Order: sequence, then C-alpha cells, then structure tokens
Amino acid sequence: MLFFCLFLYNISMEKINSKYLDRMKIILSYDDYDLYLKSLNDDVFKGFTMSKSKFLNLKISIDNFLNNIDGKVLYETDKYYYIKSNIINGKSPFFHSGLIYIQEPSASYPLKDIKFKGNEKVLDMCASPGGKSVQFLYNLDKGGIAVLNEFDYKRAKILESNIERMGFINYIILNNNSDDLSKIYKNYFDIILIDAPCSGEGMFRKSDDARRQWSENLVYSCSEIQKKLLEDAYSMLKNNGTLIYSTCTFSKEEDELVVEYFLYNHKNMSIITQNKIFPFMNIGEGQYYAILKKDDKENHKDCDYLNEKIRNKQVDKKIIKECISNFLIDIDEYFDENLYRFENINDNIYLVPNSINYNDNLNVITYGIRVLEKKKNRYEIAHHFSHFVNKSNVKNVIELDETNIEKYLRGESLYYNQDKSIDNCLITYRGLNIGLGKINRKMIKNHYPKGLRNF
Repeated sequence: MLFFCLFLYNISMEKINSKYLDRMKIILSYDDYDLYLKSLNDDVFKGFTMSKSKFLNLKISIDNFLNNIDGKVLYETDKYYYIKSNIINGKSPFFHSGLIYIQEPSASYPLKDIKFKGNEKVLDMCASPGGKSVQFLYNLDKGGIAVLNEFDYKRAKILESNIERMGFINYIILNNNSDDLSKIYKNYFDIILIDAPCSGEGMFRKSDDARRQWSENLVYSCSEIQKKLLEDAYSMLKNNGTLIYSTCTFSKEEDELVVEYFLYNHKNMSIITQNKIFPFMNIGEGQYYAILKKDDKENHKDCDYLNEKIRNKQVDKKIIKECISNFLIDIDEYFDENLYRFENINDNIYLVPNSINYNDNLNVITYGIRVLEKKKNRYEIAHHFSHFVNKSNVKNVIELDETNIEKYLRGESLYYNQDKSIDNCLITYRGLNIGLGKINRKMIKNHYPKGLRNF
C-alpha cells in the first residue's frame, strides 16, 4: 500500500464560532493556538493510497512514477507520499482503474502502524466513503475478511462503488446500525475500526458546511453516539483483538474523554497508543485516534457469528461457463469449489469466496465480485469483473492512448483499425484494467457504466 498527497489551493476562511475558538484556546498552548489559526489559511492537501499489485501492470518503477508527478515522502511505513500538483484526481484514468484511492492525508494515520498477518477478520463500522476500508483490504490476503458497514444507505452505495473499482473480492458491505451488528457477531473480529461520526472540527479548513454546522450541542450529541459505537464494538471484538477509534475532530469530549469513559467501563481493555494531529503539525486536516487492546481477563470464548445464510437462487454453471469462456482464456480457477462459489443475487451472478457468509438479519449491499449482469433475457460480463481479472488471461485486450482513454471515460464509441466483431474486450490504459467494450466491425462500442463517466 502506498500513500500520497496532492496540493490543491488556498481556501479563504469564513467566520468561525467564537465558542469553538475559546475551546481551542484551552486545548492548545498559546503558541500552538497561534499556529493553528494561521494553518486555517494554509493550502489544502489531498492524499491517495496506491495499490502495489495494480502498480505492477504499469511497467514503470515507483521512483519514476513519483518523479513524473513530483512525489515526496509523507511518512516511512510502507512508503507514503504527497505531491504538489493536481495530476491525480477523481477524473484521472489512474483513479478509474483502481490504481489509486484518494484519501485525506491525516485520515490514513490510524491504520498506518497496525501489523497485519493477512488472514484477519476485520470490521469497519462506519466505512463510507471507503478510504480506511481500502487500507484494510490492501493488507489482507485471501484468508482475510473485511466486513464494511455503513448505516446511511446512500453513503453505503458510494462505498460500494469505491470498493468495486479497486477489484477486491474478500469483503462484504452491510447497511446496518451497530445494534444489529452486535447481535450477530460475538467475539468475532480480530480488528475493529470505528471512524466515528463527529463534529468535524478537523474539516474547518476545507469545508464551509463543517464551520456553519458546528455547535457545542453537536459535540455532546456526537459524544453519546461514539460511546454507544464503542460499546457495541467491544462485544464483537475477539480476545487479544485490536480496537481502533478515530475522529476528524479535536474536542476532548469526542476524543480522549470518550476513550477514558470506555476504558473505565471495560477493565480488560488497555490503550496502546493515542495521537491527535492538528493541521499545523502535519500535511492534512486533522485526526484523533486511539489504538486499544482487549485482553482475556474475562475469558470470553471466541466464536463465529450467527450464521443463518440467505438462500439464493440456483446458479446454472453452464451459462456462466458459456459467457466467460468467450472472454477468458482459462476459466478453471473460478470454478474451484474449495475457494469460491457462485451466487445468484437479483438475477446477477457473483463470485464469492467461501470465507464470506452472512445472516438474513443483516442488510447486505454487496460482496464478492459481480461476474455477470442480467440484461433483458441474456447475461453480459459485468464491469465489476473487469477490475478483478488478470489481463493476461483475457482473450481480447485493447490498450488505449491518452486521447482515446478520455473519450472512453466520457462514454464515446471509438474507432478500431480491424474489421471484426468481438462480444467482449478488456479496455486498458498503460496496462491498467479500465472497463469493457464490444467490437462491431471497425467500432468499439463503449460499455463503461454511465454513472461512472465523469471526464
């Protein structure tokens, strides 16, 4: 996993609530308070993580890539960087390919020093839009499972779009409250992250809404929600499991005092580290995080969740084989029943790791890889599948140059220099999987999803 930052622009400040400033004078020393006020008019940075596995397809060294975009080291663990340009953004083909995930720089810190084995069961309780979820998934291998939960349905759908672009398979996205989760999962997770809803004081430099919405009442109401989230997380955490609590705010009522309250009520939890990052201290908007450990003093038995699996429609594997054999050279690995199963969900066909199961009391958004989509009376290769396959196993790959990739991402049809017809081809840019197309005579029909076209 790599992390970068990119410089954007100076944002002028609106008037900030005087009660907030009074509170900050208590939190900070005189000199630090002055530095904080000055930092509110400093330039805003954005960051991004980068997939090491996808980067291998670029056929360029990381150093050369960084030189092209003036990359700098942000912090040393696993090499994290920032850049002083706007080359990398949400319209970039690098973004559309899933090579990068744009994330606020200081938001990456809570997970940066966690040591992963790769086979952990992890829970991101408040996962949207997905930056920390992506960090989790970068660190898991096929034996690991990421349960990504988002209470707000619209935000859960944003999370779905972001995770699908990255090409991960070993995850499930849920749309539940913490009560629902704690009834299903008991002493189950190795690592739980609560990136808690908060008063958003760390967003003041870049968000007019955050400044306008702030109030002391908001601070106190968020504090109560945060305590409840921690309580529910406790029941889901294994013995010797790790609990990470983070916010993008600075108030002690939502940060240190919430953690102190939690530790007072759970004597078998201990604090490993905590840190509060202010914008004058680092590149980024600000973050508080605490890493906690659960010992086995209470001797709870680790257990699986209540597994009442939903029964999906039967899957006709002959149809799957017919569809993907026209697209792939070798299909055998997807039919390895020791690793995967196919499931029919809302008439779409998904490839799911056997390690992923779920309970019919959970609101499931998606999981695994959507391989086929039902279109009228036939199945077609799903866009999601194009981000998962190895391009060396695809029969027809079309590499686009700078001009044509922009046209493709706008949804335009493209000229093809051969007179042939091919149902499915993989579109790539600089060796990175981007999406699908269909060749009809000398034209490439664009299959890039309409909702993703933003060029």
